[in-house]
Amino acid sequence: MVTEAEAYGYGALANLICCACSLAGAFIIPFAKRHKTAYDVVLSVFMGLAVGALASDAILHLVPEALGLHHHGPSPSSKTNDTHSPSRDIHHHRKRDTHVHQGNHVDHDHHPADQHQDHDSVHIEKEHHVEPYIWYCMVLLLGVYIFYLVEMAMVHVQRKVGSETSPVTLTAFNTQPVDAIIKEKEGEEQRNARGRKTVSPLVIMIIVGDGLHNFTDGLAIAASFSTSILEGIAITIAIFCHELPQELGDFAILINEGLTFKKALIANLFSSLTAFVGFFIGVPISSDLAARPWIFSITAGMFLYISLVDMLPSLIKNGSTNTKTLIYHNIGILLGALVIILLAIFESKIDIV
Repeated sequence: MVTEAEAYGYGALANLICCACSLAGAFIIPFAKRHKTAYDVVLSVFMGLAVGALASDAILHLVPEALGLHHHGPSPSSKTNDTHSPSRDIHHHRKRDTHVHQGNHVDHDHHPADQHQDHDSVHIEKEHHVEPYIWYCMVLLLGVYIFYLVEMAMVHVQRKVGSETSPVTLTAFNTQPVDAIIKEKEGEEQRNARGRKTVSPLVIMIIVGDGLHNFTDGLAIAASFSTSILEGIAITIAIFCHELPQELGDFAILINEGLTFKKALIANLFSSLTAFVGFFIGVPISSDLAARPWIFSITAGMFLYISLVDMLPSLIKNGSTNTKTLIYHNIGILLGALVIILLAIFESKIDIV
């Protein structure tokens, strides 16, 4: 079992590592200007890593955790009940209570009317009862739908302000804005003058959207580290892999929308710190075992949406025109999936002191 101190300690460190990605633009953009080819290779691999890690973590960790299928402990045959996931315990108690209602009334001295009433109550409960996994899966779908709505709102705001950049999504995995920065020939005075103009609605939407995204990342880290250390590590790997290219894309868009280098860096950092808000809210909530499946469900929806809706089409588009890019993407996908799969297989054999 993970203690509260361990959940706070490891979780805060994981959040700090992921938030550091918001400052990556300050170091990677100057590097990209001098080493464009190396930059393209690293970004392509990381985009593949994000797809592989996010999708694998959602399917192998988050969904089973939400549905009560994921076991934490030394071995699957362990007899210790308190290491089971919360929703499995809920299912177990419900089945046991139903069994008691159905079987024990025969051994007690009940009147025929009481027996008939008990039978009717069990029948009504069976007829109207909805299994918890249905609600958890509905929340997973809700997570996908919420991210779709937020992205559509951002696209419509961008069209309304007449921006000439590519359509912006909640997870802006687009290398074109970064390339625009690398090729940009404006002087520092021109950039500062442009940065003094009124902040565009698109900039606000980028900051708010990224803040919402990072808030849910913080909730996911809180719930995972409250469940097990290895679960938290798997979630952190997946989040880090998609945060790096996303924060680079956000940073580039903020620059293209008129913010100075310094202001764009501060805005990116500010939006990333909402992950700590989500984390410190999520840890107390996750202490309630019944609340964890709901957090895992909506996080799984978020991970599947980001990996399969936002990132995979971008990988297909870029990989279809360049064979080397396709190879780099696949290296990242396979490597990201392999890490998550190995953690899922050997989780019961790894002991972190």
